[in-house]
Amino acid sequence: MSGAPPARVVLACQDLIEAIATFQRGIYYDMRPFVTVANPWTHLRHSCVDEKDLELTAMAFAPFHDIVSMWYTKWGHERLPKLLACLPHLRDIVVSHAVFSGNLPVLQMLPAQTIQAVRYPLLDLAALTGRMDILDYLHAVVRHNGCTIWAIDKAAHYGHIDVVRYLHERRTEGCSAWAIMAAAKYGHLDVVKFLHAHLAHPCLKWALEHAAGANHVDIVGYIIESLGKDQVYGANAMNKAAHHGHVAMLELLDSHGLQCTTDAMDFAACCGHLDVVQWLHSNHDGGCTTLAMDEAARNGHLDVVRWLHTHRQEGCTKQAIHHSIMNKHWDVVRYLITHQLEGNGRDALDLAMHDPNAPSDVVALLRDKGAPVGVSTIVPELA
Repeated sequence: MSGAPPARVVLACQDLIEAIATFQRGIYYDMRPFVTVANPWTHLRHSCVDEKDLELTAMAFAPFHDIVSMWYTKWGHERLPKLLACLPHLRDIVVSHAVFSGNLPVLQMLPAQTIQAVRYPLLDLAALTGRMDILDYLHAVVRHNGCTIWAIDKAAHYGHIDVVRYLHERRTEGCSAWAIMAAAKYGHLDVVKFLHAHLAHPCLKWALEHAAGANHVDIVGYIIESLGKDQVYGANAMNKAAHHGHVAMLELLDSHGLQCTTDAMDFAACCGHLDVVQWLHSNHDGGCTTLAMDEAARNGHLDVVRWLHTHRQEGCTKQAIHHSIMNKHWDVVRYLITHQLEGNGRDALDLAMHDPNAPSDVVALLRDKGAPVGVSTIVPELA
């Protein structure tokens, strides 16, 4: 080998080639896809819990995930230090992606100080996914400081009781009122019990409202039992249960003496929950407003419109026929006209005349009920 040409000796030594390559302009061929990769940080959420937080975070990481997953498959993790040396701006993205995707081997091969330097709240990210191994590694081994109240909030939201317990026992950040409300809303009774027992939040009534709206009977029963019989409840729990069409929940809340307002029947009618409207009419004197029929007509719920007209006295406003025409609910329009609920016949006729798809019989009915057409009465939305 001593007689080999120097150039051949250099070319045969990988360490020398890499040393020489550092002085060359450009990037390694296998690393080119990373040069233009989108930075997910612009989409990651730092300070709020969204109902689709997990989905949105996955979407933010998706472009980088597709590239790095293929790269790991082909090259393994051995070239990762070289990647970060060539493209140091990828450090935070690589680390946060490893946390989110649960890639513990990547984290373990990186120096602790590299992970510590990442400013993103990595413990929040681990809590979001419920990965206890990642969370424990960041807290106990790396000792990363990236943890906020949103860690427990997000873990509670997705029902990660082990994460909630771990953070409560080992961290001091605590959580916000949303933690127990989110747990109640998404049906995580074990999380609700833990938070109520250990954090003593004064917002158990708000949690009750969210659980009632989502029809979680077990959680509602637990909260009412925990609060006691002497509590004074607001109307939001029943209103939300009615809004979402949960008759059984209404019966449970009613059995514990909870009340509702006109919003309950208005919301139920708006969403087409005829069984809820009928139950409220028979069991509560809260009644409704003209908004009930207006919104039922707007959304095409003919059965609700018919029932309200037959059994209630509130009636509707001209918005009922206007919006049913604009939304092309012609059966509702016919019913409103036939029962003289059309409001201003001239305005309604103008609306129908300017809809090329309006049935001829509807236009004829409106013409019989209304005044001569005047284009000046067209609503602004259709002008």
